[in-house]
Amino acid sequence: MPDRPHVVTALDPAAEQPAFLAWRRSGLGPDPIRLELLKDSWKTLACRLIGCGPGGSDVVATRRATETTLVERAIYRDVLPGLSAPHLGLLGVLDEPDLGVTWMFLEDAGEVLPDLGDAEQRALAGRWLGRLHRELSGRSFSQDLPDRSPAYVHGLLTANRVAMVAALRNDHLDASGGRLLRAAIRRLDAIEAAWPGVVGVIDDLPGSLVHGDFVRKNLRLRDGTDGPSIVAFDWEMSGWGPPLLDLGSVDLGAYLAEAGPFWRSRSSALSRFADVGHMLGLIVAINWEILFLETPWLHRPMRRVAVYHARLGSALVRLGVAPTAGARHVPAELRSRPDGRNHRLAATASTMRGLVTMEQRGVARVVDTVHRQPNVYQSTFPSEIATCLFDDGVERRLFIKGYVPGIHDGSGYWRGGPYEARVYDDVLARLGSGTPHLFGSWSDPTTGHTFLALEHVAGLRLDRSPPEQLVDAARWLAALHRDGLPIAATHPSIRRYDATFFRGWSARARASLRDLRPDARWMDALVQRFDDELVPRLLTSAPAFIHGELYPENVIIDGGRICVVDWQSAAIGPGVIDLASLTEGQWPPRLAREAVEAYVRARAFEDDQDIDAALEAARLYWAMRWLGGEPGRAAVDRHIGYVDVLEAAARRFGLVPGAK
Repeated sequence: MPDRPHVVTALDPAAEQPAFLAWRRSGLGPDPIRLELLKDSWKTLACRLIGCGPGGSDVVATRRATETTLVERAIYRDVLPGLSAPHLGLLGVLDEPDLGVTWMFLEDAGEVLPDLGDAEQRALAGRWLGRLHRELSGRSFSQDLPDRSPAYVHGLLTANRVAMVAALRNDHLDASGGRLLRAAIRRLDAIEAAWPGVVGVIDDLPGSLVHGDFVRKNLRLRDGTDGPSIVAFDWEMSGWGPPLLDLGSVDLGAYLAEAGPFWRSRSSALSRFADVGHMLGLIVAINWEILFLETPWLHRPMRRVAVYHARLGSALVRLGVAPTAGARHVPAELRSRPDGRNHRLAATASTMRGLVTMEQRGVARVVDTVHRQPNVYQSTFPSEIATCLFDDGVERRLFIKGYVPGIHDGSGYWRGGPYEARVYDDVLARLGSGTPHLFGSWSDPTTGHTFLALEHVAGLRLDRSPPEQLVDAARWLAALHRDGLPIAATHPSIRRYDATFFRGWSARARASLRDLRPDARWMDALVQRFDDELVPRLLTSAPAFIHGELYPENVIIDGGRICVVDWQSAAIGPGVIDLASLTEGQWPPRLAREAVEAYVRARAFEDDQDIDAALEAARLYWAMRWLGGEPGRAAVDRHIGYVDVLEAAARRFGLVPGAK
């Protein structure tokens, strides 16, 4: 849910406040200079005590029911002191048995909340969490802390369903609320049915300390002698188990850099574990609201249940277990276009409400859609421009991009909306290379369509810009390849192009030509040459974090900014693949050569002859990729020029009988 405004209120007179009196009875230090109220709810009272801690530092005093503090005080007292990562110290505890409450006095974490839309702060949270899981995994706390395994969440799933069924009898529930609860019950039923295949197959995962609510409101950003650091608090929901619940809000690459030894051979599946953990976390979040469904005051809990319900739908699509999986449809207006191109986003009003319910990056959040208009550039992916009102009062234009199942699969070449969102979040944002900012993403479980909400960049595509900007784009590409690899190489999601990948495209290209061009007998020999000689040449060229489809229409020039879009094909692979697509076709040969030379200089290659040989292999790959992207006649008709490219290569290699 969006963060509520955090207000700090001075308490006066301080000496009459319960927190002041409790601190004095604890005998832990001098009287505070003043008090500030941080939180006062039915469950928690939290105050800042100014100037009374060690060395005149501030102290945070929290009061909760004694039974709800047992886990948290044990974690502060027994678990966190063994952690090398920054953590809050517990100064003392004061029980008030007559009232059934306990005061905990903690080191003050400060008031600076991290911005998890900021790449560096999100990575900082990931590294902190990775250290936590790795360093505590060898300890023996499983007997002392509550179970926080998936089995625990499964119990909450059952409890949530029972509570929602009971809430349908609440006289204060209106018709729209009843529809929401019935839809939420059906979604929980779908999760229950899918549980054995999604969660049940995850076994033998290591255990560690699970925070259980590792979100922005429970984190603070602090400056230290070694730079900024993250600390977490509010360990009330914590326990011991596989820490899937904690993975949804962090940069997985940064997390894995610290937690790799913890996950060991399971590291490659971490993205899947994070998606499962995200679903589990939403089930836990719904459980926090079900108590209020029995009351007359339904507005707030129902609003939150609606958001969590929508996010669960997105989570199910990511996991491939949406309730309508198998019944997803392609809209008629897209089915009628063989290439799937459509400049208008096929999105209903209910789908666009995902802008409000999606889990958004950054502090400012979408609260309404003011205006929608078509994207002037046609693309394989449907898209439109939405003008949105944010909760900071600012209207911003977002580029909404959609993925349609059945069209945007690309024989595994395109990895879909969730993959592209991960690339934007965990790789591109850290590079600061001018790519669009991702505000969030969501999926529609009734269709399986996934949508990305990106910064709208107003500018001209490279193919409509002054030609000399091709050279600038080549320099930008060299920087991407040079700087992106260290970040992408540690990320568990980022795919790698290997020999099987390349040979799959050559096999599909041969199949497309076999029946439709029986005269192209040279194709078998060319594919053999490509597989045996050119694929190894590609794989021995300098690896890089590549865009994977860097054609000029995916490069937007906005003043001095080079903004590259459409990252669904991003991977670790030969950098020459991007260079070949960028310089293909329309450019004058002199300018294309200048761009190649600028790229070579920027990447500090020693021998540009090597780049020429690798470029030849990359251009053959692209010809085979496009001919192999669709079956038979459709591919040949749409990409007839690439047949000419392949035949010319076959002639150069002496594979065409009678050719000189």
